[in-house]
Amino acid sequence: MPRTPNTALGLAREAMSPLLTDWMTKPEVQALYILSSSADCPDNPTCFDEESDFDVAVVLDIPLQASEWRPHFPDTCQLIADRIPNWVPKFLFHVPMPWGSMEVNVHQLIYQYECDPRTAWPGEKCDTYLHKSQVLHDRGGSFQELIHHKAQAARTQLGLERERLANRITWDVREMSLRQSRRLGPEAGHYLLNLAVDEVIDCIYATAGQFIPNRKWKLSQLVSRGFITEEQAGILRDAIRCDPTCRSDLERRVEALEMFCATIDGFVTDGPEAQQIRSRYQHRLQLRGSRCADPDGAAW
Repeated sequence: MPRTPNTALGLAREAMSPLLTDWMTKPEVQALYILSSSADCPDNPTCFDEESDFDVAVVLDIPLQASEWRPHFPDTCQLIADRIPNWVPKFLFHVPMPWGSMEVNVHQLIYQYECDPRTAWPGEKCDTYLHKSQVLHDRGGSFQELIHHKAQAARTQLGLERERLANRITWDVREMSLRQSRRLGPEAGHYLLNLAVDEVIDCIYATAGQFIPNRKWKLSQLVSRGFITEEQAGILRDAIRCDPTCRSDLERRVEALEMFCATIDGFVTDGPEAQQIRSRYQHRLQLRGSRCADPDGAAW
């Protein structure tokens, strides 16, 4: 008989308990968090089951000079490799479980690197630590403060991301998908329309002022978090369903996705309003405030 998600999570946490307890005693550990479906936290939209990985974040307190910061985190790690404790585990390993084995992912962070103002957190990372994390250890609550600081900075970008996605939707839902189908065949068109579906979903989150969650969960959470209705979800499922070798099915999908967008306030895929969205977005890309082309398309 399949175990319930709660039973699976309980067994997983029992199996991980010795390791987690040991890591909390290490003097270099600034914070220790359980993440995603493994976390026991209020309103966690993800659910642990026997298909889940166990995610934990180990935040290390390691001396780091400002000059050692690099845009690519592994490059900084290479510079300070001799300061990283030997006990730090591999990112991925497996733990035996009654149902087979469980993959464990140890997300390893350096507190000083994360504190640096040059280190920006993407929306998915902010969403995970804000809404899908359980604190096991946080020295002085410092990492919790850092989470909220990074999320506040990332929220300032949500409006810009919403504008970018709204612009892409005016191109990708119909124009680009059908154009590439004519150029390269229906498979290319279906592929681009799949990307357009993803852009539409991301735009729903950004419009709601929410960080875009991990791609594993963002489709299923549209209804559970109240962003769309069951009826709208049915239209979206029609847009996702496809025969990748069929051009007429591509046209059907385009119409279904346009129908779905029409049910979302502020979503535009075609017509004069779409042209206005494009113009406003293109204006942001210009080096000069004036137009780069006259109404007839001649550059000046």
